Amino acid sequence: MSRAPFKRLAAVAAALALAAGICVALMVPGARGTLGIGASDAGDAAFVAYLSYVQASNYHFVTGEYAARAKAGYNPRFVFGSSELSPRHGGAMNPSKLLLNGEYGISTLTVGRATCESLWQAVEMGALGGTTGQDRSVLFASMQWFMCYRAPQDHLPAMFSRDAYDAFMENDHVSADLKERVTQRLGEYGVRVTKGSSPFSSFPDTLDRTMTSAVDDARLRLENNRAAVPSPRVPGAAPSTPNWTELETSATHDLAGTSRNKTFAVDENWYQKRGEAWLEGAKATWKVRGGEYFSQQEYEDFKMALAAGVESGMVPLVVIQPVNGFMYDQTAYTASVRQEYYAMIRRACEEAGVPYVDFSSHEYDKNFFQDYSHPSEYGALLYSRAVYNYLKD
Repeated sequence: MSRAPFKRLAAVAAALALAAGICVALMVPGARGTLGIGASDAGDAAFVAYLSYVQASNYHFVTGEYAARAKAGYNPRFVFGSSELSPRHGGAMNPSKLLLNGEYGISTLTVGRATCESLWQAVEMGALGGTTGQDRSVLFASMQWFMCYRAPQDHLPAMFSRDAYDAFMENDHVSADLKERVTQRLGEYGVRVTKGSSPFSSFPDTLDRTMTSAVDDARLRLENNRAAVPSPRVPGAAPSTPNWTELETSATHDLAGTSRNKTFAVDENWYQKRGEAWLEGAKATWKVRGGEYFSQQEYEDFKMALAAGVESGMVPLVVIQPVNGFMYDQTAYTASVRQEYYAMIRRACEEAGVPYVDFSSHEYDKNFFQDYSHPSEYGALLYSRAVYNYLKD
């Protein structure tokens, strides 16, 4: 008999031990007791600006966060993307912070982290669209998803949520064809979504899933204990309209107070710590094979994400993010190559019938970037305005 089932049972035993250890940690003096997963369980001010990896991969946490905000009257709206949504980029002007607490009539619920690429987004959009009944969302598209070094099989299995997949498959508005294509592609990336025919072989799967959920839930409780979050708008208070002129003045003032690298139009502190290493690494390791600068497989995945949003009724606005032209010009991804990517994303949006906002003209904007692609305060504000204008209605 194959030893694989025994190895998997050993892994389950390890998960049991980890879960037990985490649960013990929850009972130490000073812990807040038996917190649930939902944001409301951690207090009235427990909005999460940017989900952790554990939170983003836990479908029940995401839906619990949504339900808590909706119940309190904050009009939560989904914004899908990756690392550009971290408040580390653009600070208070990032959509994850500026539009979080309901002051302007919506509460952005950002979903995704770095490595959450098109196929992951497709599953989440199809699942959440069916669960929440939202009619609009926003999807930030990243060039990095499509580039020569992509390796979804290395990280998608770790971020995959079986509960999100089940909700996606149970959404009657999503076509059988799309479900089949998504499931097939998940398998190509190493994500197992079907059980073996043998009752014995399926037993570890069941335990795996149960214990993974238990471990994640326990870790989420710990994260909620130590989360630092902004105070939501007082329920019932009338929302205000953003004064974009004042906000832009504030953003440019904050940016002027920082040291900027004039050659590459990035934050000087970032450049001194990481910029040169980033350039050296990009030049040394970005190897384009067969002239395929951008993955056609990822392009197919991206079109599936758009289809999932449309079919589930949660039509996305696609934000076409630029990259820093001054830095990328030093790599294999020159200006003419990058224009092919932007055109490819526009074409996909037009074919899917979804709106998009194109920031590619900001590639050489000396105020737009914090680093090689993430936004500064000014860049983040422009993103926030686009997000608000689409989701406010």
